[in-house]
Amino acid sequence: MKKILFFAMAFAAIITKAQVNSNFKIGAHVGLPLGDTKDAITVTTGVDVAYVWEVAPNFELGITTGYSAYFYKEAQRINFMDYRYDFRPEPTSLVPVALTTQYNIAKKVSLGLDLGYGFVLNGNREGGFLYQPKLGVIIGKGNELYVGYKGISVKGGSVQSFNIGYAYSFRK
Repeated sequence: MKKILFFAMAFAAIITKAQVNSNFKIGAHVGLPLGDTKDAITVTTGVDVAYVWEVAPNFELGITTGYSAYFYKEAQRINFMDYRYDFRPEPTSLVPVALTTQYNIAKKVSLGLDLGYGFVLNGNREGGFLYQPKLGVIIGKGNELYVGYKGISVKGGSVQSFNIGYAYSFRK
């Protein structure tokens, strides 16, 4: 409940401080696992949605969410009392809710950072603190390619991935 209240208050503060120039973004990403999960997960994919406001020249601040799926490698085999059981775990589903920033360091290059919480939708896993620094290249009006390092700190470890993504801005 405290986390939801924090995000609601942060969202309200952003709205009251934001200028009129706003921007809706939608995108997709694919990533390779790193760290604790690299031996268990093959790939992560997902979609992203963000709404940002230009709060200063070359600086945007907003909120972001989306959906990410973490796909497990091969089927797992359990041998128990002369019985063999093969199963493939369903992908772990994650919904991030985060504050997002983007600073244009050059006309076509940007640095970004997402900070928030990743909610796990399936299984008995808990979510955790989400962070994602990004480096983006603007490739045309409204089109951006980026690379990022996404990490979710969870109880007993972390889920990390190196991502490549695309975002399209519906700039007013």
